[in-house]
Amino acid sequence: VLGDNKEINQVAAQLVYKIKTHNFSHKIGASGQFGQLYNFVENKMGSRNAFALHYHMDYKNLGIKAEVYKYEFNPKGANSEYVDIGSFNYTYRVVSKANVYALSAQYSIPFKGKSLNEIAFYSEYGYLGKKYNLNATHMLTNGVLFRILDGMYTYVEYVAGYNHPFLGGSQGSLYNEFDNKWHARLQCNIGYYF
Repeated sequence: VLGDNKEINQVAAQLVYKIKTHNFSHKIGASGQFGQLYNFVENKMGSRNAFALHYHMDYKNLGIKAEVYKYEFNPKGANSEYVDIGSFNYTYRVVSKANVYALSAQYSIPFKGKSLNEIAFYSEYGYLGKKYNLNATHMLTNGVLFRILDGMYTYVEYVAGYNHPFLGGSQGSLYNEFDNKWHARLQCNIGYYF
């Protein structure tokens, strides 16, 4: 959080329950976070919290993840409907209260070759349901992963977003609806992870 507010004094916890059967692996969890939000202009202390339920299932080469969470920033400044967030070397105005829904699936094809170790196809969808009667933000990613050698990954993705600042929407798209169109791009990421 940037601008007139600063995040301080945080407590976070997560519980995960694991279930394994012959072919299936399940992880069911819940998490929560509590903290304070100090406003420099008002010299007052606000609060912030988030609660989530999450599920992860693996069946042979198939993986599915789902998450539902709710977050609230309660700043003490003049406008409590948004907070400024820093990301990707820029500041974005984000709605202060929202419900988020995320769903993803991946199918992996392992290889035993010397250079190519894995190809995985994946699809991810995220929905930001904003409070204050603001239009929602959507993001859909469809891609393929190539794992080459040990630690070298290449992602080729088609990413689409509605009311989304990273994909053609305005800087304020995560707070208010300035550009309500779907925008998309093809992107490629090559990285070595160690």
